[in-house]
Amino acid sequence: MTPDIDGGTQVVGSKRNRVDMLVMHLSLRKLLLGLISSSHSCQRRNIREDQERENGCIQRERERKRARED
Repeated sequence: MTPDIDGGTQVVGSKRNRVDMLVMHLSLRKLLLGLISSSHSCQRRNIREDQERENGCIQRERERKRARED
């Protein structure tokens, strides 16, 4: 037992409990980083698709303009 901040005592976890907590912490961190990464890749894909769509519209507008001029 070790003294607690408020003067009480707390049980220090066993080595196995500390290892389990570390593994859980690292697993959660990996999961969160994976979610953030996939979110960013979705955002990049959406931006790329928007740009391609916009470029396609611009291209079609140019083609229409050329067709009218001919």
